[in-house]
Amino acid sequence: MSSKKEATYKHSPDDYQQILKDGLLSTIEKYYPKANAIFQQDFAPCHKSKSTKQWLTKRNIEILPWPANSPNLNPIENVWNDIKKGY
Repeated sequence: MSSKKEATYKHSPDDYQQILKDGLLSTIEKYYPKANAIFQQDFAPCHKSKSTKQWLTKRNIEILPWPANSPNLNPIENVWNDIKKGY
């Protein structure tokens, strides 16, 4: 019988902001240089931290309002569920 170890990743707000700086900002600049950005994220602690909200606001990046606990609005949740089941 094999045991599956579930991976968990916890980023600090500083780590998350560095990830956004390295990936998100360059993508926005490349594909949407003259548009206001609207970004979707979940409710992970590093996403909803005060410093992350300030970081995004400073860069004029709007957060898409997203209701908590709404897997029916997020198709990837169904995929993660299938992966956990071993499909």
